[in-house]
Amino acid sequence: MKILRSAPSSLWGASVPRARPLHYVLFSVGLACSRGPLDEEKGSAKVRAPEASCAADAAQKLPELPSELHGFCLPPAADVRRFGLGRGAGLHAVCQELLGDHCESSKASGLRSVSVAELRDPLNPYRELRATIFEFDDVRGAFGFVQSRSLGTDGDAPSEATSVEVSGARAYVHHNTLRIWRGRRALEVRYIAEDQSRGELLARARLLLPEVAQTAAASLDAEQQVPYEVRFFEEDPDVARLGPARLIPTALGLSQTGAGASADLLDRHGQYRALLFPRLDEPSAKDLMRTIQWGLNAPPIGKNTGILRARRLRPEAEPESWYFYRVGRLVLGVGPLPEGLRKDPSEPAKAVMEARLARLARRAYAFPPPQALRR
Repeated sequence: MKILRSAPSSLWGASVPRARPLHYVLFSVGLACSRGPLDEEKGSAKVRAPEASCAADAAQKLPELPSELHGFCLPPAADVRRFGLGRGAGLHAVCQELLGDHCESSKASGLRSVSVAELRDPLNPYRELRATIFEFDDVRGAFGFVQSRSLGTDGDAPSEATSVEVSGARAYVHHNTLRIWRGRRALEVRYIAEDQSRGELLARARLLLPEVAQTAAASLDAEQQVPYEVRFFEEDPDVARLGPARLIPTALGLSQTGAGASADLLDRHGQYRALLFPRLDEPSAKDLMRTIQWGLNAPPIGKNTGILRARRLRPEAEPESWYFYRVGRLVLGVGPLPEGLRKDPSEPAKAVMEARLARLARRAYAFPPPQALRR
């Protein structure tokens, strides 16, 4: 049946609608009466057909993770995207998309490939776990990546991330995101629920993500040790740590020094920060001491002590005294906590700092570095 439109007002004056057939009018009235506020809310929600089941070959599509994670799984025809070395697509674009300004530093730390997948809840089409796997050249790169993403890069402020106890791995939950280090891989899992409020989502994430960490960590990689420089501090039975030891990119911001680790410690004189820089051989460690001496204007203390004292001067900050010493392939340092973390703004006596450096040297003799530092 062809329905004629009203004639334009330019020809007939006021527009007069044509009579509608009776069944058209009844249909329109019924539609208007049947639509209520609940239907309007449903109409504005994103419509997604629920998945009937998990993919039968899910394990082959994402071998780094189990095919099922606490009710979430890869749906049929899952879109698992892989980028980087040995993959179909290059690493740069996805690296920029996921990491932004941290992309270049991550690649410099040995990032070689990224895999992205979405595990769905087959019973609820509005909930998913968005998983991203980062693979690095070595353990140190993956460990440092998870630490910096979870705890920050400089340790000048306390982290909001919650540590999760996982055997053979490190895991942290921050809001609705889980981050795991194990071996040469780092995993980020983000819990997404379009049918939950922000508060409901975070409450569910706090319960779900620690369970996911236990299951996911075991399948990521063969268990490998935490980097030596972190174990140097964390396995020391005679030291009180204020927090986890952290990998750091440089010594006090000097770009030529290379990477090491720091730990915030406590003794009877108060709190302080300790630094450790392992090198491949003694000549490399001696070169680092010379770099610190000239880069930080750190003259030796006395004759034949081997100790350098650096007076660190920065804009809008109080001067700081740092002390450095070398034990074989290791360069050690002690100094104050960052200003925002100090309880006592006054500087410790020189004798106190030298005693702390001596204790660190005893630890270096008792816990020497392995022959191969990069694993």
